[in-house]
Amino acid sequence: MVKIADRTQFLWDRKVALALDCFICRRAHRSHFLEADESAGRCASGQRAGEETPEGVFSFSDTSLTHPTSARIAGFNSSAYRATGHRQAQLLRCDVDHWWAPFDDLVTGRPGRRLSAHPWVRLSFNTGCRDCFDKGDRDALSKPGRQGFQTNQVYPVVCSCPGCGRALATVESAPAVTLVSAPG
Repeated sequence: MVKIADRTQFLWDRKVALALDCFICRRAHRSHFLEADESAGRCASGQRAGEETPEGVFSFSDTSLTHPTSARIAGFNSSAYRATGHRQAQLLRCDVDHWWAPFDDLVTGRPGRRLSAHPWVRLSFNTGCRDCFDKGDRDALSKPGRQGFQTNQVYPVVCSCPGCGRALATVESAPAVTLVSAPG
C-alpha cells in the first residue's frame, strides 16, 4: 500500500522484480524481471569466473547472464481507496505464475525451493507533482518521476518531488511475498 499526498499524480509501473530460485540456470535466489502482459520474464544470474553456463542461457557480458524464465505476471490489479485518517492510498496485488522443478544450486549444491529462502521483491511507480505543474514546470506531470521500494529497505519510505521536495507518496511497510499454492 502506498499513501498518496494531495495533488499527486500516481501510476504503478507494470514491471516487477523479485527473487526466485531458477531451475533453468540452476541457481538459487536469482533476480527475475517480469512485466505485465508479457508471456515470460527474464532471469538475471551473476556469473563467476569458471562457472558452468547452462544450455539455453545467453551471456551478454562476462559478469551477467540472462535468459527467459518460467515466471510471468498472471494478474496485476491496483485499486485506490480513501484510507481512514489519510487522503488516498493505492493498493497493488501482483499474482505471479512460476513453474518450478527440483534442482541443486550449481555453486552451493543446496536444493532449490519453490519460494526463495529470502523472498525479495521490488515495485516501482511513477509520480507527478501538480504543484510544480501549476508553477509552470510542464514536465512535472508529462514526465513523472519513477520511484520505488523493495523488501530490504528501512520503512517508511517517503518519495519526494525532485522539483520542490514535497512528499508525494509514503510506503509504510515492505511488500509481502506469499506462496499461494504448490503442487503436491
